Amino acid sequence: MSGPSVAIEFGAKAPRPPWLDVDSPAPASAGTWCELTARPVMGTLIRLRARDLGEARRRYEGIRRSDPRAVVLLDLYAYTADTWERAHAEYERINPYWQPGRVLDTVTYVGTHKGLTSLISDISAAGVADGATVQGPDSWLRYVQHDVLAPWLAGAAKADTALAVSR
Repeated sequence: MSGPSVAIEFGAKAPRPPWLDVDSPAPASAGTWCELTARPVMGTLIRLRARDLGEARRRYEGIRRSDPRAVVLLDLYAYTADTWERAHAEYERINPYWQPGRVLDTVTYVGTHKGLTSLISDISAAGVADGATVQGPDSWLRYVQHDVLAPWLAGAAKADTALAVSR
């Protein structure tokens, strides 16, 4: 069993309410994208942008029917802190369009560091996508890349190795 595929993207635009850009398409990614996990060479990498997990799962299932070997990463705009209260308060100042429960043009997670890694695992385990491209404010993303995602991915790799050895 392998863990989810994970990438990060610096320079991504903060999510906005879908009604704000009624006549314009979703903005193209303009950031610097970097994979944090190795992916199988066998399939095409497809990035998926959706407003919620239900939409993402429906689109993922369609992609998998047409290309079963594709590796699909869901764009996930996030902001985390040690507590969800702190994350909410800080992110409300950063993105005035965000409110808890509001649907934006990109799946958005605001909460704890542990909650973010759990969500990425759940996205993969529930068949919503093969993993996620984590986006967020650049200074936050640098911290999360080194202090949250890298140790979590290293721990997941050790767990996979231990599981394979114990079989």
